[in-house]
Amino acid sequence: MEKLSNRALGNRAMNPPRILQFGGGNFLRAFTDWMVELMNQQGLFDGSIIVVKPTAGGDYQALRDQDGLFHVAIRGFGQGEEIQQNVLVQSIGRIVHPYNEYESYLELAGLKTLRFIVSNTTESGITLDEADSFSGVCPPSFPAKLTAFLYRRFIHFDGDKSMGMVVLPCELIESNGDKLKELILELAAQWDLEDAFVSWIHEACTFCNTLVDRIVPGYPNDPATYMEEIGYQDDLLVTAEPYHLWAIEGPASLDDELPLRQLGLNVHFTDDLSRYRTLKVRILNGSHTSMVPVGLLAGIDTVGSFMENEDYSRFLLSLLSEEIGQTLPYDQDAITNYTGEILDRFRNPFVQHRLSSIALNSIDKFKTRVLPSLVAYYQKFDALPSRMVLAFAALIRLYEGGFWQGEQIPLKDDEMTLRFFRDLWSQYRMDLLGLEEIIERILAKVDFWHQDLNQIAGLKVEIASNIRSIEQGQLSTLVSNLGQ
Repeated sequence: MEKLSNRALGNRAMNPPRILQFGGGNFLRAFTDWMVELMNQQGLFDGSIIVVKPTAGGDYQALRDQDGLFHVAIRGFGQGEEIQQNVLVQSIGRIVHPYNEYESYLELAGLKTLRFIVSNTTESGITLDEADSFSGVCPPSFPAKLTAFLYRRFIHFDGDKSMGMVVLPCELIESNGDKLKELILELAAQWDLEDAFVSWIHEACTFCNTLVDRIVPGYPNDPATYMEEIGYQDDLLVTAEPYHLWAIEGPASLDDELPLRQLGLNVHFTDDLSRYRTLKVRILNGSHTSMVPVGLLAGIDTVGSFMENEDYSRFLLSLLSEEIGQTLPYDQDAITNYTGEILDRFRNPFVQHRLSSIALNSIDKFKTRVLPSLVAYYQKFDALPSRMVLAFAALIRLYEGGFWQGEQIPLKDDEMTLRFFRDLWSQYRMDLLGLEEIIERILAKVDFWHQDLNQIAGLKVEIASNIRSIEQGQLSTLVSNLGQ
C-alpha cells in the first residue's frame, strides 16, 4: 500500500498561509486542522497552516514524511445516528523547527497573509523560562517564541495595526488568552522593547480566551482496517469522536473571519467563557484526570474499559453526581444532562482512548481539573469528597513510578516533578520517612497546588489510609464501596 504523500495524491495546490500553529500533536490535527480543512473544502477560508515545533525534542519527522497530510477518522454517535467518516486533511502547508531554523521562523512574521495564531503546548506551556532571552537564539518557552515573532512582525510592517494577529490558545488553563498576553507584556518589559511595540500588542492584536473539547484517542489500535478504507498507508491517522466544542471569547467580528459556524460546527463566539469552561473542565476533564490513576493501578487501559466495568463506572458516576456536580453553581438538571452526555461519550465503542495518553502532566492536570472541586466540596460541606480523595491517593501512589503489578507505570511529566516524587517515595521505602510524612510534604508543595493542602483537615490521613489499602490490593473494594 502506497504511503500518503503529495506524490501519492498527484501533488496539490497550497492555499496561502493564514494560521501559525504552535504544536502538531493529535489534538490540534483532529480539531483545528480538521476544521480548517472543512472550511477550505467549502470555499469559506482559502488558508493553510504553518506548524511550529514548540519544543526542542523531535522534528515532526512523520509529519514531514507525509508532506503534512493525514486523515482524521471520526467514529461514534451523533443525534442518535452512527457516524463513520474519514477526512483527508490537507491544510498543513509547512513545518518549521525554530530551534534548528530560528531565523526562518522569525521570517514568517513578514508574511502578510498570516492572521491567526493557534497553540496547544500543554497546560504548563503558557509559562516563562529563566533561560528566555532576546539574543538571536530560540528561547525555550512558548510565550518567548511568540513575543519574538510578534516583535519581528511589528518591526517588519513598521507598526502597521492592520498586520496585528488574532491569538487563539487552546491550552486548558483559565483565561488562557489573557495569561499569554500578560506574559508577552512581561517579556517586552524584561527585554526593554519599545513602548510602541507594547501599544501595538494592545491595539492591533486580539488575544482570545478559548475552551476546546474533543476526545482524540490518536492512532488506532487496529490500523489495518482504517488503511483499507482510506487506501493509503497513513502513519499519522488520528481517530476522534464526532463531538467537538470550540468556545471563543472575543469580538463578534471573528465570526466572519473564521466562518466555522457556517459549516454547522459546534463553535461559539461569546463575551463570557466561564460557564463553558467550568462545566467542561470540572466534569469532562475532571473525570478523565480522576480516572487515570485509579484505572491504571487497577490494570485498566482505556476509558471504554473503565466504563464497561460496572463497579468502576458506578464509581465515576457517583464522583460526578454526588461530589463534583454538587459544587457547581448551575442548575442541577443542566449538570445532570451534561454529565449523562459525557458518560455516553466515554462509552463510545469506536473510540479507544488510552488512559496512558491522558496521563501526560497529571499533577498539573489534577491541580486544574479536580482540585478546585475537591476544595469547593470541603468548603461547602465541611467534609472530604471520598471519591476525589481516592483519586488523589491513587495519583500520589502512581507517581512513585517503576512497576505496578508487573507492568511499567507510564509516567509522563517534567523531570523535576518526577524526581520530587521519586525521592520522597525512595525515602519512604528505605524507612527514612513515614507515609504520612511524605504525604504532608506533597500536600505542602505550593509549587504544585498553589496552596498548602495540609490546611484541609483530615486530607493527609485519608490519603494515607487509601494508599495503604491500594498497596494491600484493596483498590477494587474501595471503588466498589464508593460506587454504592
